[in-house]
Amino acid sequence: MAEVFATVASGAGVASLAIQITESALKLKDLWSSLKDAPFDLSSAIDELVVLANLLDSIRRQNTSTATDNRPDSSWTGCFELCERAADKLKNILDDLRGEMQKSRRLGSVKVVLKKVVIAKAKEMLASAKSLLYRLNYNIRCQQSVPS
Repeated sequence: MAEVFATVASGAGVASLAIQITESALKLKDLWSSLKDAPFDLSSAIDELVVLANLLDSIRRQNTSTATDNRPDSSWTGCFELCERAADKLKNILDDLRGEMQKSRRLGSVKVVLKKVVIAKAKEMLASAKSLLYRLNYNIRCQQSVPS
């Protein structure tokens, strides 16, 4: 009877080990895939930030050239500045990682993967700030189109 329990326990142990090895292999595969994609992900995020920076700069120039009475109120300015700060924070993170990638592609890729959570949070902050800015801008445009 003891031999039956030992055999069953041994089989369960082997099955458990097989499951752990499979899970570890899948995690390594995901890590490897992330490392290979890191340069593209970083480049893509930087390209998106460049477009956003140009847009924000255009908006800033447009608002400084308009008449004083048509300039946006403090809520719009606050949203705009929030968007700029979030973009700057993400830009600083991405610039640091780009520098690491230029020093060593492998080590830089590892750092990009390790900072994925930080990058995701910074992107989330930026998306939220952009959303506020877009909504506020939409409200301003709607108010301007309504006759007094």
